[in-house]
Amino acid sequence: MSMPSAFTQFQPNPDNQEIIHLQESIASLEKRLKELQKCGSQSNVAGQIQSLQTDINNFQQQVDNAAKSNRQEAKVLLEKFNDLQKSVAEMKNDLLQKIDTDNIDKCVMHLDGHRVLKAAEVADKMTTNSVTQLIKDYCSPDNRRQEDRRGDLIEFISYMNDRSRRKLFKSLLASMNIDEGNPKKIIDQRVVVSNKKTASFKCPHCTKDIVYKSAVYSEGYLVTCCYDNCKRKFHQVACPHCSGSNTWKNADYQQGSVVTCAYDTCKRKFQQVVCPHCFGSIVWKNADHKEGSVVTCPYETCKQKFQQLACTHCSGSIVWKNADHEEDEPVTCVYENCRRRFL
Repeated sequence: MSMPSAFTQFQPNPDNQEIIHLQESIASLEKRLKELQKCGSQSNVAGQIQSLQTDINNFQQQVDNAAKSNRQEAKVLLEKFNDLQKSVAEMKNDLLQKIDTDNIDKCVMHLDGHRVLKAAEVADKMTTNSVTQLIKDYCSPDNRRQEDRRGDLIEFISYMNDRSRRKLFKSLLASMNIDEGNPKKIIDQRVVVSNKKTASFKCPHCTKDIVYKSAVYSEGYLVTCCYDNCKRKFHQVACPHCSGSNTWKNADYQQGSVVTCAYDTCKRKFQQVVCPHCFGSIVWKNADHKEGSVVTCPYETCKQKFQQLACTHCSGSIVWKNADHEEDEPVTCVYENCRRRFL
């Protein structure tokens, strides 16, 4: 790491007074840098190097103004100042890399122990690049615990203090090629299902017909088979393109998620949610709904607003009936068997 050499001393006269003042200030900053380079404690240096860099930046305007005079001594002063800036930046980067290496190990230790809040507290002290690399390495595709680790990372990100970094890391995690265990759709029959009409479809477990005669059924809600010898749960949504009945036998459908119709003759995408006010089924045939955005119910008898998100951990549907959820703010799942955080 190169260090600024000693400055040429100028004779004190009115023309040189500003140069001398800046020279003394920069020499003082240089001395502080040399002292920090001798310090062995990373924790002590971290705050001091940041303070030094702030003080250097505060002198930038004065040095630039002096350099505008085109005097030779001012140009020399600017070169020395730039060297000092570079030296401090290099030292800071080296220090941050060393600290981040230690913090990455701490984060991994906390994440392995499912201490996501502790891990987030450590990550808040790390650079964005280091946290990015941590997320990529921790949830690599060849890891056997990939799905569990992804859940921990979702919570880990939600506990970070910086909102912009939460949003960045959420997008990073979403863009990674991770097998999320997408539910398999079991095709039973082709029916038109609506909350406005009598609905009927087969239970995917016992294959018996389930009939709603009083128009109380809403697509996307959890269905419990009405037969005593079954009583198993599942989800069912009709494709708005072909009217094919798509069934989630394991009851793991997420309202608002993009669904690809299970029928080979269709395979078109759509999204669906249930209005929490009138229980009407709302469908986006072009699959262009953004989860968490404000939805206005299209039914003339309702027209009320709401927001909906599926918990990324348990897939439970979380609804804000007053549409008062702030986008990119962490959410704690409302379901007792989950209660985990996500963005």
